[in-house]
Amino acid sequence: MKFVHVASVDAIPAYITVVISTRSECKSISSTQVLIEEDFRSITSLVDRAYELSVGKNRCKVGTVSIDPGKRIGVAFLCDDLLTRTEVFYAKQDVVKEAELFLNLHQCTHNRVIVGAGAPEHRDELLRHIRNISVPNLKIYLVDENSSRENIYVSPNLSKDESSAVSISTRRGHQV
Repeated sequence: MKFVHVASVDAIPAYITVVISTRSECKSISSTQVLIEEDFRSITSLVDRAYELSVGKNRCKVGTVSIDPGKRIGVAFLCDDLLTRTEVFYAKQDVVKEAELFLNLHQCTHNRVIVGAGAPEHRDELLRHIRNISVPNLKIYLVDENSSRENIYVSPNLSKDESSAVSISTRRGHQV
């Protein structure tokens, strides 16, 4: 994804599909997809949405957050089948806060949190926190983590925890 910063509305190249602006600056922008910074609760949410729009994802039916529990918590955020981003967290509360923010932003018909069954000493506490997420139609799944990084291409730029979270997102387990 290419980002371009311009000093003037007149300098926006024709190939730009999404514009991020402030409310005061957006009045003169004629692009059909303008995201207003003040409408988002975090810069991360704003960039997620800009990325999704830039690849043609206007609406998300299924929001998924998949989690590889452990001391380092790998998390993958998906809008339908589009991997929006991955991240590593160290605090369980931060994972839950970011998952709730992501799922609420998308206002999907179906929301899922998929948690790998490994590292039970970390997983069980994480599941207790996840159950407190306030998101409509949320289903929580526990999936087998064995071979969680096999049979799926994952960018070599991702950490082991992030790539495991991506793989976990493709698995089906049992609802908890």
